[in-house]
Amino acid sequence: LPGGFGPVSNWGPEIFTEIGTIAAGIPDLALSALLQGQIQGLTPLAISVIPPPKFAVVFSPTQLSSLTSAQAVAVTPEQMAFLSPEQRRAVAWAQHEGKESPEQQGRS
Repeated sequence: LPGGFGPVSNWGPEIFTEIGTIAAGIPDLALSALLQGQIQGLTPLAISVIPPPKFAVVFSPTQLSSLTSAQAVAVTPEQMAFLSPEQRRAVAWAQHEGKESPEQQGRS
């Protein structure tokens, strides 16, 4: 039922995990307002099935940098193609969860 879990803004990570890939169908405005803990509740599969144009529009670089490494790895090449350079950097950072990238390690 619509609204069965209450307003999306009140959902915690456990609800996103419970609803799984259905989270990909959440309206754009609701997705763009998700907080870090809510975003981290999205399953990697849910991340991967969000249509690429929608993915690029709803997630800011800040939101994308809060993805877990498992979520960031689930971002598809098609989704990446729609992202701005800043959004792509945020996903790459999240894939390594803030660790030095291989090219940075070479400069150390």
